[in-house]
Amino acid sequence: MPQKSSIPTMSCVERLEDRRLFSAAPAAMGLSATYFASSDLTQPILNRLDRSVHFHFGKKPPVAGITDDTFSIQWTGSITPNRTGTYTFLTRADDGVQLTVDGQTLVDDWSTHTATVNRGQITLQAGVPYSIELDYHHETGRSVIALSWAVQRQSPGWIPAKNLSPVFSEPGDPPMPLPPPPPGPPAIVAPITPTYTVDSNGPIKTISAAAQMVHPGDVVLILPGVYHESVKMVASGTADKPITFEAAAPGTVTIDGSGFLTVINSNWGNTKYIILKNITVDHCANPLSTEVAAVGSGTGWILQNITVDGADGTGIDVWGDNVKLYNCTAENCGRAGLSGTGASDVLVKDCITTGNNTKGNDPSDNAGAGKWNKCDSITIDGLQSYNNTGTGLWFDYNNTNITIENCKIYNNHGLTHDYEGVGLSIELDTGPVLIQNNQFYGNTGADIGIRSSRNVTIQNNSLKGSYLDIQDWPRGDDYTDQDFNIYSNTFDGTKIFASGGTWNFLSTVTKRINFAGNTYSNSPAALFTWGGEDMTLDQAKAKLGVETTPPPATQPGN
Repeated sequence: MPQKSSIPTMSCVERLEDRRLFSAAPAAMGLSATYFASSDLTQPILNRLDRSVHFHFGKKPPVAGITDDTFSIQWTGSITPNRTGTYTFLTRADDGVQLTVDGQTLVDDWSTHTATVNRGQITLQAGVPYSIELDYHHETGRSVIALSWAVQRQSPGWIPAKNLSPVFSEPGDPPMPLPPPPPGPPAIVAPITPTYTVDSNGPIKTISAAAQMVHPGDVVLILPGVYHESVKMVASGTADKPITFEAAAPGTVTIDGSGFLTVINSNWGNTKYIILKNITVDHCANPLSTEVAAVGSGTGWILQNITVDGADGTGIDVWGDNVKLYNCTAENCGRAGLSGTGASDVLVKDCITTGNNTKGNDPSDNAGAGKWNKCDSITIDGLQSYNNTGTGLWFDYNNTNITIENCKIYNNHGLTHDYEGVGLSIELDTGPVLIQNNQFYGNTGADIGIRSSRNVTIQNNSLKGSYLDIQDWPRGDDYTDQDFNIYSNTFDGTKIFASGGTWNFLSTVTKRINFAGNTYSNSPAALFTWGGEDMTLDQAKAKLGVETTPPPATQPGN
């Protein structure tokens, strides 16, 4: 566990009345934030004003100058309540956090842990400014830090910027410089030229209001804050003039979906060519009994750095054609994380689905990391899917032209049975399906399950433990197992099962199932279980004809 620096923090070296407010902006609202390139509040990198503390940095550095996910942040200033009463302050942090208000320590949890809620209480008087200091450190994994409050028996809410005032770190301190840029040519970044600016204290106070005004080519810049609303898109952009909704800085804009059936909606697929950037969606109240997602796309949509956290139902559902998702996260959702329905020409690049199905929905339904059905031309590239209750990635029913590559799918688990925790499931799909260059491990069910499907190639993957599960249950002539190519994979302690329907020693020929060039290590004695008969690798070679020829020099996708 990291230790905090022995350098005194502000709350213990000066009284509130001795501090200077930002003289250049007497109406400044928020807290002074100091970002450190260490986990112990040393090596300061940047001072800035944060209007609220509600950040999902994910696995990305919070500011320029921090090169990895080990860092710390200190927020200081004053807080002025509107009412007199007993206030409960709540922090949600991954990792450690300490909160002091008016010199009293309300939260002291400086340990390293996953996202954890802590709380403390204090009595405050209306209209009186009180000193506040929030210290946070992060070590590894995903980074979350949020501060909220409640008075008396009210429900907790984010602290409005108007109730917060920033301070200088010390009178006369020079600004903290950024470190020099890394060697090499600097990146060229086009400045944002907004058409509309959303500011909870400005003339356009909500994202929904801006959505009513936009036209093709417009850019909506969203200033930091928490916006409690449901945004239904009304206008469409065009392929060459999309409409963009973008946070002013990553990790600074959250849409609180509490009480709303959906939070960002394409008007049920009727709006096109929308770009969303750097927005977090929290706590959508979409029920388990519906397929409505917290965020639903339309044709031509691009989602970049979108995080959906804690939706009651599904996090993100992809609809429409020519849709792209970059660095998006669906986590801790009640039903499913990231799903797709009737979509085509979709790229999902470097996204994360984790901790989903928190409500314990049946994993045989759309629960877990997410299910895709009736989709065409889908590429899942660089997905990380882990710690979901249910399947890590599921293509179920009439999906065609599917590529799953460079993914890491691990530690998914069942709800009541281990077999429910499948890593990747291909079911009732006519293909072609290409599964290549992925890692599978720690799943309680099959690492890969192929069920009643056709035209599937599995190549250059790493499977550790668990099993490859091939099932051919009678589900119609169009969905009998056929044309499987399993080439150049590494099976480490992994079994191969073939079950359901009819399996015999001729099945590799009649169903055209080829095993070639695979590596087997730490194998169980019964490496193959084929139609109920256990076989060693040598027996499988002799009886089934597997691993008797090299893989083709040119394989699909190469």
